[in-house]
Amino acid sequence: MNGFLELTDESLMMIDGGAWSWKEFGKSIGTGAVSGAIAGAAGGSVTLPVVGTVSGVVGGGILGALGGAASYALFGWW
Repeated sequence: MNGFLELTDESLMMIDGGAWSWKEFGKSIGTGAVSGAIAGAAGGSVTLPVVGTVSGVVGGGILGALGGAASYALFGWW
């Protein structure tokens, strides 16, 4: 006895988490960029590494897009 159980196709589909898609990934980036730009509009200028000093709208959009990409990459398969 090896302690392993045989899984059915239905069980594998539940584990697989096949809901991850590039379309939803892009939508998550876009949503993050828009919400970040709206939030950044309330602030002044922001200094970002590599980019330099930008307005709050641009900085918020960049950081929001990165946040949207990271959150979908981590949790999009659920």
